[in-house]
Amino acid sequence: VGLLSQHSTIIDFLTVEENLHFMARIKGLTDKEFKNNKKCLLQQLEMTEYLTVLAKDLSVGNKRKLSFAMSLLVTPAVELLDDPLSGVDPCARRGMIKVI
Repeated sequence: VGLLSQHSTIIDFLTVEENLHFMARIKGLTDKEFKNNKKCLLQQLEMTEYLTVLAKDLSVGNKRKLSFAMSLLVTPAVELLDDPLSGVDPCARRGMIKVI
């Protein structure tokens, strides 16, 4: 089960990649699974250029996309989303809707 709550689940002092890797470890992904899932999700969400950016330096919309990516890392059978598109610009919304 994946969960995207209304409240942020990211750690501000970690980079985008470190946040994703932290969540992957919690969810039990292997390094190979993590790399494949990370690459696919970040491309779909147009976040590849933010890999080394600290989470605290992201815009509100990009923080939301990061939280969304973290919840989908293991491609869950069920995903619970609490207003996933809040704070996200219209172009990014289309990308997130495609992923959903």
